[in-house]
Amino acid sequence: MAVNSGINYPPTMPLYADRIRHARVNESLWASPIPFMPFLVMTTVIFLIGLGSLYAINVRGWTLGTLSQPMTLILISVLPALMLVLVIILGPRASSPAYAYQVELFRDPDDARTRWNLAVVSTANIYCGEIAQSEWLSLLPDLAEKDRFRALDYIRLVMRRLQRFPLYTTPDIVGMVIGSLIIASSSLLAFQYEPVEAMLHAIALQVILQLFLLYVYLQRWQHVRRLREVEDIFEELLPSQRPPDELPPPTDEVEEWYKAQTQLKTPQQPTDPPRELPRAPWE
Repeated sequence: MAVNSGINYPPTMPLYADRIRHARVNESLWASPIPFMPFLVMTTVIFLIGLGSLYAINVRGWTLGTLSQPMTLILISVLPALMLVLVIILGPRASSPAYAYQVELFRDPDDARTRWNLAVVSTANIYCGEIAQSEWLSLLPDLAEKDRFRALDYIRLVMRRLQRFPLYTTPDIVGMVIGSLIIASSSLLAFQYEPVEAMLHAIALQVILQLFLLYVYLQRWQHVRRLREVEDIFEELLPSQRPPDELPPPTDEVEEWYKAQTQLKTPQQPTDPPRELPRAPWE
């Protein structure tokens, strides 16, 4: 996922290069492991297949194998919803970076560098908030002050960037409208449903998509909430001032981009040119 400036997620991760075990190509999916546009296309196709199957069962008496018509109808009605649920549950696991590091830690539980990398990548993945919490808390007692500041800066960077990313963009809205039009026109022309039924089918697709967006929003909010709890613990254990030899917090280019856009959008108040006032009669 990327913002309008083209800056990608996740931010630069402070990883130990010799302990990297995750697939780097999946990093762009960590803010949204199930991209919205592919989910929209998949949902629309499944919806069309389901409508076509219901039309074949109700109008043409089609049955699935030796099943009766009522059982076929129930099965066809349940399958699309089951497929979407499985995608939502299993999809994020395909891009999750935690499993490879957990396998490595199972072989060597005392490898602090692998545990650090696991905490870092879990912080960036919105489905690994619990793992990030437990790993940072297990690392915290043995971390030097410099590493604690580095971890705190990274956690704050991830939180700020996640809160800046939009849940959906203009192309997503256009895609939802096109999907609803496809469902409505197919219901009317191909499957010969009534206009009211076709409209209800389009609304049902929108409900499914909005529920998915709500699910993604809740996952992201829950992840930020867990990271904020870790941030509070780090802040309590660290001094309010950084040591003189400690590097300043890293700058966030996403935050700087938003500040620049805000300044560009702020209207400049026109200022009147200076002019000499007329002399008073008594002067």
